[in-house]
Amino acid sequence: MAQNESESITTIDHGLGQYPVKVDVQVKVHIDGEDHIFSGIGSAHRDDDFPYPYGGVVYKYNDVNIKLATPYDTKYAVHSDSGGIAYTVTDNFKEVNHGLEFYPDMVSVQTKMSDGYISDGQGNGGIFSALDGWSLGQKYSGTVDIKAWNFGCQQQVYHHEIVLGKNIDHNGTFPFPCFYDISNHLVTVQIKALQNSGANGGMLFYGTGTTMASTQFGFGGVVYVYTENKVMIWRPSDTASNGNIINVGERWGNGMELRNSCGHHSSYSTKTSRYLQ
Repeated sequence: MAQNESESITTIDHGLGQYPVKVDVQVKVHIDGEDHIFSGIGSAHRDDDFPYPYGGVVYKYNDVNIKLATPYDTKYAVHSDSGGIAYTVTDNFKEVNHGLEFYPDMVSVQTKMSDGYISDGQGNGGIFSALDGWSLGQKYSGTVDIKAWNFGCQQQVYHHEIVLGKNIDHNGTFPFPCFYDISNHLVTVQIKALQNSGANGGMLFYGTGTTMASTQFGFGGVVYVYTENKVMIWRPSDTASNGNIINVGERWGNGMELRNSCGHHSSYSTKTSRYLQ
């Protein structure tokens, strides 16, 4: 799909006849004889304006179909073909009290746009952006719908937690106790800022299936991929002075209060649960 404009957009009819409660886009990449699963993303975080590798599969959906976009060569610059389907290496803050008094196992943040499509939980340059080599468009406003779930003990089949951060060694690969059928399980990776780590202390952030960051600007996040028998994670390297486990800054809230704090040390956990039927 990637780098071919005519094949950049893929439309899949889901046949539900209504808006899905949750869409999980999984990108399977075959590496060294093994299938690796990356998560799709809700909005393109960067484009081909800078000569650095980037990637991802952006998606949005409505009550009829799911549209997927991969980056393509715009022919506008010598480096415009650097995108792939996966790559690893103003006060606008809104706080919503969920009232559950415990950490939800999964949170869904959906933004319905004026064209009727929904984008999941990420945006850049607007509440949805996939321009300049992505082809899905851009929207600046929409209606946000937030849902939270708590999986019962009978549904959660695996849980692992470690402390993650700069200058903390880990091998990055965590084996499952057995093989899991990827078509019947949902894998989530969550990063919890430590209680003493500033204004974001104790808050949960989701990992992502790819990164489009470069060391030129401030960036953050934990990238993960999983197979049927393991989860692998990446964090910003010890030498990346602009990289943090958690980073919400610059245009995100204009650097206001906790919306701009960075976390060098965080607790990482991965949960594997059976899909809700």
